Amino acid sequence: MDDIKILQVYLRYYGIISLFIIPTVPFIFRDIFMWEPKNIPLEIMTVSLYFVLGIQMLNISRNPEPHKAFIDFIILASFIHSAIMLVFAEGINHILFAVVPIASMAVWPLIF
Repeated sequence: MDDIKILQVYLRYYGIISLFIIPTVPFIFRDIFMWEPKNIPLEIMTVSLYFVLGIQMLNISRNPEPHKAFIDFIILASFIHSAIMLVFAEGINHILFAVVPIASMAVWPLIF
């Protein structure tokens, strides 16, 4: 599989996760995913950003080459976000179920 195909798979993976998983899971499993103090408006604003990123990732997955700077930004932002989350994690549940998934979204394209 060539590099463009791998990148397209990554963008689709990121898009689907951002569209369907990140916006819903924190509200279904509040005790694991919502951090103290619980701030529902802030959570909704945060997941709305991931929702929009998901749409954009699915859109650019068709032709990713002209969007390399945006893709690099998203990878770096996911890495930084997960690093900050790790610093403020309130236990193993936050690390396993919040930090690791976000970090994997940043690390996955670096592996390939």
